[in-house]
Amino acid sequence: MEVSIPYKHIKFIDIDWQHRICIHLADKNLYPSISYEKIWSELQNDPRFIECYHRIIVNMDFIKYMNGEDFILNDETLIPISQRKSRDSKGKYMRHLLNSCL
Repeated sequence: MEVSIPYKHIKFIDIDWQHRICIHLADKNLYPSISYEKIWSELQNDPRFIECYHRIIVNMDFIKYMNGEDFILNDETLIPISQRKSRDSKGKYMRHLLNSCL
């Protein structure tokens, strides 16, 4: 069964402890049978999404604020920012904030 999820409902995507892809929505988690690479290839064209850590994609619309090493989502979930992706992730988030103010 194929399910369509509006991008605006996705908070973040990661890989769980059982090595399954987990799509975190506001009210539930989904575990699709699709590769992480396929999901990322779809989402990376949408300016709301960044891969801020290895195999973690976050929707910047759900970020409440950023501290030095994490994004904190509206529900207080901590999303880590890797050192390797730090400059790019933080730059994209700052541009996202500026664009949302315009």
